[in-house]
Amino acid sequence: MGEALYDLLPAGSALGGAPLNAAVQSHQLGNNAVVTSRIGRDALGQALLDDLAKRGMNTAFIQSDPDAPTGTVDVFLRDGEPEYDIISGVAWDRLAWDESLAGLVKRCDAVCFGTLGQRLEPA
Repeated sequence: MGEALYDLLPAGSALGGAPLNAAVQSHQLGNNAVVTSRIGRDALGQALLDDLAKRGMNTAFIQSDPDAPTGTVDVFLRDGEPEYDIISGVAWDRLAWDESLAGLVKRCDAVCFGTLGQRLEPA
């Protein structure tokens, strides 16, 4: 639950966001992992949905935002060390609590959430 985004690396883009990465890894280990986040109605958002669907993951709890873009993080190297520019005002900043998420949480054995998803009100 939280940020689902693309890391924009010097060599290309990759799925990112700690909660999304944890869900993907859990799914690869055979668990029923569900990503809950919010993406923009844009090409990156569609690519994210397509990528998760190809992995056989449930995308039903990923919300779509008509106004905010899918999240990105610019990743670059400075003296061989990665640095990050986390873009704000993106779709996952606007994840909306609703009855479907409340019902999902009641059925979960565990919930993983990141701190970035709590950076703005009303987290």
